[in-house]
Parts: sequence; C-alpha cells; structure tokens
Amino acid sequence: MSTRSKTCKQPPGVQMREPCSETGIVSGYGDASEMKRMRETGLECATLPSLTSRLAGQSGQGRPYSRSKDSVCDTMSLSVRYAVADFRRRRRNCCIGFFATTLLVLFAGILMLGMWKVPYILLRLGELDAGEMDMVFSGSGESGDKYVNFSDIHLKTKNSSVVRGVSPRWMFRVEAGAEETTQAPSNRLGSKDVNSSKVKGRAILLLLDGQLDRGAGIGRSWSHSDAVGDEAHVFYSLLSFLNLRPNRNDRIEIVLPSAAVYHMLYGSSPSEMARAALHGAPAMRDLLKRQDAPPFAAREKRATNSVVLTVIDAIQSSNGKYPAQFGNVIIADYQHVFSALLGKLPNAIAGPAGNEREVTSGKKPTSTGTQDSGSTKQFLERAMQVPLVLKNRREMYYRDHDERTSEMVLQSNAVMNSVGPDFNGTVRFPLVNSMKRYELVKTLLVSNLTCVTVGIVVLSWALFCVLLKTNSDERQFELAMLRTQGMRKARIMVLLLVQSLAFVIPGVIAGMGLILLFNNVIETFMARFTGDASLFSTIPFHPLFAAGAIGALLPIVAGFGPASRALSSSLREALDLYRQECNETKITVIRMEELGLSMWQTCLGIFLTVFGFIVYYVLPYSFIFENLPLFFFLLDLMLLVMMLGFCLMVYVLEPYVEALLLWLMLWGSEKRFGMIIKKNLQDHASRNSTAFMMLLISVSILFSSGVTSELLSNTFLQLTKLSNGADIVLASNSFDRPLNETELDGFLKTWRRTHVHDWSYISFPLDSYRHIKSKIMMGPAVGLKRDVTVVSATQPFFNVVFPEFIMEDSRDGRYLYQKSVDGKTDIIGSMYSSAPFPATESDGSIITGLPEWLNATSDKDKANYVVPAVTASGLGKGIDLRAGDNAVLEYKYNILGRTVNTRFLVEIRGLMNRLSGLPTISANLGRLATSEVVIPRHSFEQLLDPTTVDFPSSEGIVLPPGSVTEVRQQRLYVRLQAGINASERAAFVNELQAHADAIAHSAVNTQDILNELSTISTFIMAFFYFTTFVCLALCTLMTWITFVTNVQLNSHTFGILTSLGCTKREVARVILYEALSVVLSAIILGLVAGGATSAIMGLQITTIFDLPFEFKLPLELLGTIIALSLLSGVVGSMLPYIAVSKRPIASILKKV
Repeated sequence: MSTRSKTCKQPPGVQMREPCSETGIVSGYGDASEMKRMRETGLECATLPSLTSRLAGQSGQGRPYSRSKDSVCDTMSLSVRYAVADFRRRRRNCCIGFFATTLLVLFAGILMLGMWKVPYILLRLGELDAGEMDMVFSGSGESGDKYVNFSDIHLKTKNSSVVRGVSPRWMFRVEAGAEETTQAPSNRLGSKDVNSSKVKGRAILLLLDGQLDRGAGIGRSWSHSDAVGDEAHVFYSLLSFLNLRPNRNDRIEIVLPSAAVYHMLYGSSPSEMARAALHGAPAMRDLLKRQDAPPFAAREKRATNSVVLTVIDAIQSSNGKYPAQFGNVIIADYQHVFSALLGKLPNAIAGPAGNEREVTSGKKPTSTGTQDSGSTKQFLERAMQVPLVLKNRREMYYRDHDERTSEMVLQSNAVMNSVGPDFNGTVRFPLVNSMKRYELVKTLLVSNLTCVTVGIVVLSWALFCVLLKTNSDERQFELAMLRTQGMRKARIMVLLLVQSLAFVIPGVIAGMGLILLFNNVIETFMARFTGDASLFSTIPFHPLFAAGAIGALLPIVAGFGPASRALSSSLREALDLYRQECNETKITVIRMEELGLSMWQTCLGIFLTVFGFIVYYVLPYSFIFENLPLFFFLLDLMLLVMMLGFCLMVYVLEPYVEALLLWLMLWGSEKRFGMIIKKNLQDHASRNSTAFMMLLISVSILFSSGVTSELLSNTFLQLTKLSNGADIVLASNSFDRPLNETELDGFLKTWRRTHVHDWSYISFPLDSYRHIKSKIMMGPAVGLKRDVTVVSATQPFFNVVFPEFIMEDSRDGRYLYQKSVDGKTDIIGSMYSSAPFPATESDGSIITGLPEWLNATSDKDKANYVVPAVTASGLGKGIDLRAGDNAVLEYKYNILGRTVNTRFLVEIRGLMNRLSGLPTISANLGRLATSEVVIPRHSFEQLLDPTTVDFPSSEGIVLPPGSVTEVRQQRLYVRLQAGINASERAAFVNELQAHADAIAHSAVNTQDILNELSTISTFIMAFFYFTTFVCLALCTLMTWITFVTNVQLNSHTFGILTSLGCTKREVARVILYEALSVVLSAIILGLVAGGATSAIMGLQITTIFDLPFEFKLPLELLGTIIALSLLSGVVGSMLPYIAVSKRPIASILKKV
C-alpha cells in the first residue's frame, strides 16, 4: 500500500491546516474515482481550501470567518448550489430517491384514494339492490287503506328544501304470455311442440310515470326510453321464456288479478261489491240483475282483466330503477294500462251500464276507453307506493353509519313535517337498510387498506434510511473537510436537508400528479358504474394531502439519523481515507455507575407497554362499544406484529440458508468461486442484512396477505353456502305474509322434470305464533334448561341442502337411517319414517295451576307422545344431552283468558356440528342462545295446538280467536338439477319470484352470490398484485443501493480476477450468486413466516365459525412474488457491476 502526496497550491490569505494528500485508493469513499469527480466539480486538491472556505461562509480573501454574518438567504443559496453540484456528481442516488418518493406517494395516495372511494361503490351497490329510493311511502293496510295519495304528497313536498322529487308506482302480480295471434313455438325447456299462446309466465307489472321518475332522479343509468302508450319494457328472461323478441312489434298479453284490479279501480273486490248489493245497495243490485250475473265467486274467477302491450326493449338489469329482487318485471305507462282497464272492466260486470261506478265509490263516473288524463288522474290519489329521493343524498350516504343515521333522521323529520301529521301510512328506508349489509365490508376494506399503507410506509422508511446512510458514507470525507474549515454542524445539516429535498420535492410533485391522473381514471369508471356525473373538478384533498405529507416528511425523518451519525464521528476518523468501520474493533470503558438501559431495551419496553395497553384496554373497548373500524384495524395491526415476530425468529437462520443455497447453486467449475462468495457474504453481512430483512418482510407480508385473502374468500363462500343452504332460497320476512306452500308446490312440480331436483321448507319459529306466550325452554327433566328456537323441516331436507355442511356429531343408534342422495345419513328423514319409542315412567298428574273442572291429561298419556328432534351439538354440551337422551320442552300458551304451561318429552335423534340452511346450529357453546331445534311437521302441528294432548276429554277448551294452528313456512330451499346453466337458473328464479310477495318475500340465487364473491376476491388479488409490484420495486431499489457499496468495496478483487483471466460474465456470476443467496434465502424464510401466520389465522377462523379447515395457496400470486423477487436481485446486483465493468482494469487495480 503506497500513498503519494504533494504540496498543494494555496490561494492568497488562506492557511492550510493539514497537508492535502491525493490518494489512489480509498475504502469505499474518497478513492481515485471520487477524486476524479471532485476535480470535475471544482473540488480538486489545489482549490479545495478555497471552495470549503466559501462553503463555510468565508470571503475567500483571507478574512476570518464570522458566524454573525450567516443569514438564511446565504445558507439557502449555498445549499441549493451544493445540491446542484451533488446531483451532477451523484445522479444515481438522486434518481433512486426520486423513484422511491414517487412510488411512496403514488401508492399511499392510491390506497387512501381507495378508502375515499369505498363509500361511493357501496352506495351504488345498495342502489342496485334496493333501488335509487331514499324513502318509500305506502299504505298502512289498516281498514282497507292500502294506498297513498301521491297528489297530496307531491304538492306538500314540492317546495321542500330536502326533497328532490317523488313518483307514483303500482305493482301487480300478473300472468303474461304471447298474444294469441303469435304462432311462434315455445322456447321453454320441457315444453316442446306447444303453441306459444298457451305458455304463460308469472311476472310483476310495474306501472309508473317515466317523466316523474326522471325528475326525481330514479334510474340515473337506466338506458331505456320511457314506455309511452301501449309500449312495455320486459325482462329478458321472461321474453326468452315466452319466445318474444324486443323491438320486433311482438305483443305480450298481461292478465291482472281480478281482486287487485277491482280494489284498485272501485275500492273493493267483486265479492265485496256483491255483498254490498245483497245488503241493500239498489243500484248494484239492479246492475247485477240486468247482467243476469252468476254467483259472485264464479264471476270473480271468470273476470278477465287483460291488457296487450307491445314489447320494445329487453331489460337486462334493474340499474336502480326498481329493487333487484323483483325478478321478471314488465314496466309500462300507468295511464295507458288504467285507461285500457277502465274500458274493459265495466263490461265484465255491468255491460252497457259501465258508467255506474258511483254505486260503490260514490264518485262521478268518467269516460273509459280513451287516453284521457282526467280518467287516470284519479289514480294518482290511489298509488301503491310513492318513492322519494332526497337532495344532497350522496354526501349523507358517504358518511359513517352513525353520522348517516343522524342525518337521515334530520332529513326524514323535515320530510314528514312537510307531509303533515295526517298521513296515514308507512314509511320505509330501503337504501339505508340495504347499505347496512355493506358496513362490515367497508370496515374490513378500510382497515386492511390502512394497514397496507402503514406497511408500505415502513418499507419506504427502511429504504430511505439505507439510501441516505449510503449517501452520508460516500460524502463523509467531504463533510469532514467542511467541518475543518469551520462550518457548523447545523449548517451542514441544512445542506443535507436541501440535498434530500432535491429528490423529495420532484418525487412528491410527480406522485401527486400521477394520483390526479389515476383519480380521473377512477372517476371515469365510477361515472359509468354509478350513473352520476364525473367529479373531475373535485380534487380529493385529504388523500392528496396525506400522501404528499408522507412523501415529504418520511425521507427527511429517515435521513436525520444517518446525517447525525456521519457528523458525530471525530474529524480524525472522518478524514482517515483508509478506515473501514466493519474491520474495526472498539473497546469502551464505562463505569458501573454510568450503566443503564440501552436504546434497544428502552424501545422494546415502550413497544411492550403500548402493545399491552392496546390489547388490554383499547381492543376490548372497541369491541364492547362496537367501534368496528378500530377493532379490525387493531386486529390487522396485531397480525402484522405477529408476522414481524416470525420474521425476526427466522432471521437467525439467514447464514445457514445462504450457505445451503450457495452449495446447491455451485456446480462443476463454478465451485472455484465458492470461497470468494462466502468471504463476500461475511464481509457484506451488515449491509446485506438490511436488504434481506426488507425483502423478508415484503415476501412474508405479501404471501401471508395472499393466503389470508384466499382463506377469507373461502370462508365467505362457505358461510354463504351454510347460511343460504341450497341452490335457490325463497324467504319471507313477515309472519303475516308466509310462503304460499300450495301455490309453490304446484309451480315446482311443473319445473321438476327440467330444472328442479327437490325442495324442502323450514317453518317460522314456534314462538312467532301469537298464542305462544313465552320463550321455548329445553333441557333435562332435572337440571339446566336453555332458550331454543323450535322449527319444523319437511322430509327431503337432507336431499336438498348443500352436503358439505351436513356435519354430524352423533345420532341415536336404535334407529335405521337411510342415505341421502349425497351419501349423508338422513337423520331428519328418519324422524318421518321411524316414530320415537314411547316412555311411560310415571302415572301422576301434571300440575298446571288450572281449576279443577279442567280435566288434565296424565303423565302416562303425555309421556307416550314423544317429539323427535335434531339440534346442535353445542346445545347438547351446554345442557348435558347426548344423542338418544330424552329432554323436556316447556313453554306457555293462551287458553280461556289465561296462560297455560305445557311440557313435551323430546327425544334427541341426532346432534349436528353444522347444518346447511340453519347457521345457528353449531358446536360452539357461544351460540346456545340462538340454537335451533328441528322437529318433523306433524310434531310441530301438535305443539301449535297442545290442547288435544293437554285436555283430551275437556270440551270447550280452545285457543283464543285468531290463533294460527297451521304451519306457516318461512323458507323454501330448492335444489336444482345438475347441468343447469346461468341463464336457465336466472329464468327459474325469476319465475319463482313471480309466485312470491314482491315486498315481504325475497329469492336468493346462491350461485350468483358465490360468483359475486369470486369477483370481489379477484379484485382483491389484483390489488395484491399491484402491492407486490410496488413492494418489490422498493426492494429492487434497496438491493441496488446495497450492491453499489458491495461492488465498490470488492472492485479491487474483481479487477484481480479479471486480470487473472476471468471473463466479465464469470465475475458477474460471482456477484449474482451472492445476490441470489440473499434473495432466495429471504424468499424461503419469508414464505415460511408468512405461511405460519396464515395457517394460524386460518385455524382461528375455522375455530370461530366451526368450518372445515382448507389451506389454499394463491399459486399465481406466489409465482409472481418469486419471479419479481428474483428479478429485483438480478437487477439490483447487475446494475452496479455494469457501471464498474466499463472502467479499465488499471484504474480498478489502483484501489487497495
């Protein structure tokens, strides 16, 4: 090792404090290339004192330095000139900082922009589900008042400051078919060679005023024109079923129900009109006599209320025009339909005397058969529904749940003040109720996006720390020279700060510009999706400001530590050009009384204290007070901390995994480089560890997030199938409007050969019946009893529901069981085929508390009636019951003005861990309060009317008037045949909805929900792909920075290898093997850490929800992570070597 020195030329008035030396070799910084760059920028040896004097604030003419002459302007001017000169010399570091800042600002802004846009999407989803209606007025249904006065509501809300508009609507369940003149063959499956005029479909006729709808803002994205005259829009599946074509002048005949139409037009049904005639209405009696009317019941059936309309458009989707659950819909103009009905209906009863409407309504008759506005204006006073749309509704729905509820209360109060207190009807809020279902989705999305943002900020902070540390190390000699000339450390810190701002400010500006561009793209798609105008002029201030603040502050905060460390070293160490810190050994003598907690111990103590406070106080607080955003954010944060813990645990395995991978990669002649690569790995361990840790955390988080997303997606799919229970589910939300079992059975039988495999019913719970006056209790004869929900299931239940969740715990071995179509043991079917064994333990009397004149049954008679039941295994554990045991079912019911207590003996036929369609049946003890008990239908009927068992020989013992003793069905489960495609499934669901109540019943196509969940999962995985690209781009920059220093430190070694005959490709492979050892070890250990975290979370989810554990790997995401990680290692290591390989060997060998 040799050093060449020479006396430097001094400017006049400047005294050199140390002899200046020009060295040929510098350890990592200050080498010949560094001196060359210094010469190029004026920092050569002859002029260094004068330049440093100027940088230190001297005049350059021998005057002593005076700190009092420092000014902010001089400092900033000097800092700007220094930053420009540094950029000319070190473009690489500035470019890396620029790209890192741009990526940080862009990604953080996109994430926060996503959080900002989530309410927009959820609002639209709610509108597509419930319709673009904020409030819906309808009749109360009391005293025959089923209608509302639209004219009155419209007049009162016209000048309201909160109401945008209202619109009238009428809905009828109708039968539709092609007009009899149409001779096209039917297209219905299983109905070949049948004339299309004989094929009828069920639908909902929706009558409205298109102009008023547009004025109110209903149907913003409705692409069809208003139906005028005899025009009609028909749902596409109904057209396909009837083999009709849109816009081909095909005509559809619609038959409305007589009772509904008569009640609409005349205020009463034909039967009520007939009863009015019998009880003394002379005009009606004379009218019916003139027509020689047959019995009224027959005439009501014979009445034909048909309207023929021309099909103009096929409706593909509701698009917020009406609720999506309507299914087959026919939309027509109310004026034409009512005019046509007014022209036909009088002839059906009164013939020529059709204008005698005053016999029932008491109103002046009107002319019929024409499109006279006067003849249909009266129907505006008898609207079935009046949807109302509020002003400034978007801002209200974008708020949180509590704020949205408060705002809706204020606006609805203002609306009701305008309507007045005399309004006799009901008001619904369909959009608010629909959006409640998306609150959990919103909370999960926002919390996950927040945690991902925090993770990206942490990775970017690590990158900036390494970048600015490398930057400080490269200019440590230069900073020391500035200090020797008298420049204060504060001013040097300003220089470094301005130099950091040189790439921070452009990076922030570029990132914010890309955010605005991305926002415009999002707004374009959002405008198409929501039907609202694009908000290009509205700048998302909060996401933009937050992203810009993160991008501006993070590099500055991250650079404070490296700059302080560089300035804290002594001048002797900083000016030593041959010093290598990694080869130093320091001995520090500290007195015992000066010992205390080290920095890492202090940080660890603070972390444990804060984390303990969060777990012990904040997490229970958020759960108890239902602060779900905070709760899920804390859960995600705890998951990240656990993942970080796994990363720190596997970090100790890095050298062993690197050695193993290096041994596996080196084959044949490549083994001769093994010693050099191992030495480089040891020498560069401290620098490689930073890149390794960053890549390790990135891979573990990305892989764990992908696996967790697959687990959550699979969990949602399982819960959907468990909750719905079957392919098609039709449910009623009102006990007073149950499913029409007779009508549905008839409909399903007609479709059984082509579409339906089988179906089953679940009844309303026993305590829903009004004469049942207490909760249903079940338990052992002596011991603890629990509240239960008793329902009945029809026999083919196990043949209908999804077999994956027929999870049996145990069953009574005394009975024979058949197998279901899926190979499951049919326990519910056995309750119908095998009667329970009677129990006759005693012959006493049941104490009921009733008077003596009521003859009560005996224990023996009551015990001989045993109710078989299937319930949850968790309930069995809670009350100590096993399959085959007997339990007591106890409840109270009304009789003779008093409440009677009754008890039935229940035999546990089987215990289930899970059962499709009955999600409350679980092995979890926490679900005891809602667990269901399933019994056969005949037993349920007996429980509804227990008087026949409790008082078998007493006369006059009856239930109170109005008691319902027939089984009312709440849910219908339908299993479709295999091979049914999506269009056939949709056609069947729409036909099924036509046999249901449009308001109280809802049909669910499980496969559609599963497809929507799969689509959401696909979007989430696309988001993870984008996150993978950003994270590994940051890792690439980190690897580049790390190997810049590594290559510089080993440039002499590479020069010697080249001089000994190694080609540049072989030298490149030496560097590449080192990089691949680090990257592959990070990938392997990251996959281990991420997989362990995901497995723990998956086990936790399956334990909570009692679901089978399924561990699925996102293979596409895994391949992307591995490929991009390897690419980051290759690019990050080869770019520095390419720059060094272009230099001559002689210049490289000058370095010691």
